[in-house]
Amino acid sequence: MRVPWLMAERVMRIISTEKTVKLSPKWWTTPCEAYLEIISNSTWLSLEGKRRASLKLSKLKKLVGYPDEYEKEGTLDHTFETLHTLPSDSFYTVMKKINRYRTEIWLNFVTYNLSLDPTHDLFQVNAFYAAAENQINIMIPIIDEPNLDSTYPVYAKYATTGATLGHEMGHSFDPTGIEWNEDGFYEKWLPKEDQEEYTKRVKCLTDQYDNYDDPDFGRNMNSSNVFTELFADRSGIDAAIRTYRNLNISDDPKIIGFEDVPAEKMMYHIYALDRCAPRSTQSLSTVLSQNTHPSDSFRVNGVFSNLGSFSKAFNCPVGSPMNRKKKCYIFVD
Repeated sequence: MRVPWLMAERVMRIISTEKTVKLSPKWWTTPCEAYLEIISNSTWLSLEGKRRASLKLSKLKKLVGYPDEYEKEGTLDHTFETLHTLPSDSFYTVMKKINRYRTEIWLNFVTYNLSLDPTHDLFQVNAFYAAAENQINIMIPIIDEPNLDSTYPVYAKYATTGATLGHEMGHSFDPTGIEWNEDGFYEKWLPKEDQEEYTKRVKCLTDQYDNYDDPDFGRNMNSSNVFTELFADRSGIDAAIRTYRNLNISDDPKIIGFEDVPAEKMMYHIYALDRCAPRSTQSLSTVLSQNTHPSDSFRVNGVFSNLGSFSKAFNCPVGSPMNRKKKCYIFVD
């Protein structure tokens, strides 16, 4: 617990300025609806598989910044009522009391009396999926400028924040998340007839990564530590694109200098820009043993090379690096 959680509520009030778009229900429901469409249109899921996947998605919870109960009057006093320090306490005694308090808070979380994991840093630019709760936690910086600046075109927001939400929704169905049900209990709910096809599609992604010619590390990648993120990246971009298409926005403002570029093509540009990173200085052994995400290059080029809409937008020849002949699909071909 790096900072008092109640600070999160104060920070949220500060950043909710006129220039920042509050994460309204629409920002949550539209990607969910798009993902539900993807599942409904699946070319291989059985009826029971679609029913269970849709149920899990419809019961997916969200936590934006901090729990709603933090806004109640007296919450701050109540949160720290078991922490008693005295002016006469030594440094050792104060730290002992704080550590005891931290343990009490952790136990409250474990026993479901607290909805926010006390070990998470609330001020990381991050979001994450918790399988045991079937919940997506969206950290405060995600909804701060510049991600949701009210002057940005909608496609820019969905290429960044929208793709992040789609990515985290994807984790609910990745090879780890798929083993937890809609109520956050461990259950291998995917029907047996669907599991075989699901495994093949995951293997398509891992094979791609294992054979990827990375600009930093060559053909030395290993998917064993990153396969859940491969799945989330691939499914997340599908959800983001479908969400924007469903909005059917015709009057989205143009970015100066790119007035003639179609909105969906701009989404790809901004998605890549959002994930732009310098060349890696890590050793190959460190990358393979410690990294839990794919390489920076694969998270953009590897993902895009599986999208027919990308190759069409940029006129990539079939069989070229960005329009591979054998593409990997998750739910819809």
